[in-house]
Amino acid sequence: MPHMSVFELLFALLLVCVLTGVAGVAALAWSLVRRADGQAVAVAELRRRLETGGLTQESQASEMRDRLAQTQSVVERLGSALVARQSIEDEARSSLKRLESVIGGAPHAERRARTSSRKS
Repeated sequence: MPHMSVFELLFALLLVCVLTGVAGVAALAWSLVRRADGQAVAVAELRRRLETGGLTQESQASEMRDRLAQTQSVVERLGSALVARQSIEDEARSSLKRLESVIGGAPHAERRARTSSRKS
């Protein structure tokens, strides 16, 4: 088997980094979803207890507000995780396109594109 060139090694490293990043974001999103599901079960249990009259109305309202605030924060974190994932994917795509253009033999076009974007 012939030895891999430096560009091929860089490309392989880039792919590994992108896949690792995507897996990390997916794990984060999955844990947030599981946490939200757990809180949904807890809210359902609280509703059941409310229906049976186990709590006073004041404490019911306070506990519901707390649960809703927790659920809202989980949803916000899930949204920010998705935004972070999108930015990572966008950065990876642009890096991959630059690397492909360099590997494809168009390094001068890449340099021209960089210098023209700097001038603008």
